Amino acid sequence: MLKLQPNPTFILPVDVPVAGELQPTKIKVTVRYHKPDELTALLQKDPKMTIGEFVQTNVVGWDGVEGTFSEDRLRELLSSYHGLDLVIHKAYFNEVYKAAQGN
Repeated sequence: MLKLQPNPTFILPVDVPVAGELQPTKIKVTVRYHKPDELTALLQKDPKMTIGEFVQTNVVGWDGVEGTFSEDRLRELLSSYHGLDLVIHKAYFNEVYKAAQGN
């Protein structure tokens, strides 16, 4: 049954490209869910928000990453892998809009 109020977070599978590895490493990040009007307001509130800032604002946990999640460790992870913030950002919007398109 479809809930009137979606869960405040959801788990997002992410394929992380790793230099020197043939296959990406699969991780899961827990991200905040924003209703359509909330997401629009968030993006309009700070039109200069970078992709990295968006990711840091919305990722609240992980699985498949060394160590316990924290904001500092998230920043460290994002600074260690080229383009990881973009990969997470794309996965987030693909997931949100996949739901909007009905797959």
